Amino acid sequence: MVLAEIGFGEVLWSLLVLYLTFVYFVALFAVLGDLFRATDVSGGVKALWFLAMLVFPVLGVVAYLLVRGDGIGVRRLSHDGASPVALPPPPPGAAAPASEIAQAKALLDAGTISPAEFDALKARILA
Repeated sequence: MVLAEIGFGEVLWSLLVLYLTFVYFVALFAVLGDLFRATDVSGGVKALWFLAMLVFPVLGVVAYLLVRGDGIGVRRLSHDGASPVALPPPPPGAAAPASEIAQAKALLDAGTISPAEFDALKARILA
């Protein structure tokens, strides 16, 4: 096939097929990594999932995502040693910046501090 004979539609179709192939392999490796990392599934069930993905490639990956996809992130976090909770609780003696700024604003409203002192306090709290 001569390069000049390839139409724009064929190029777009080839790019789409290439993209979908890449997306499939990314999903396949993510699913296989989750499958072999899972501790709540026996070896026989893992082998059946693997065979399903080998015999029915796209259908096997989609079925796995439908059946066990909701816990992939949790299993990855637990395997990496991280907690599913994103932020740790604040230390016992630390006040939140918003409450400190609210206290400074109350002092400003009461006339205890000047607006310049309030701005300095706010800058120190937010820094």
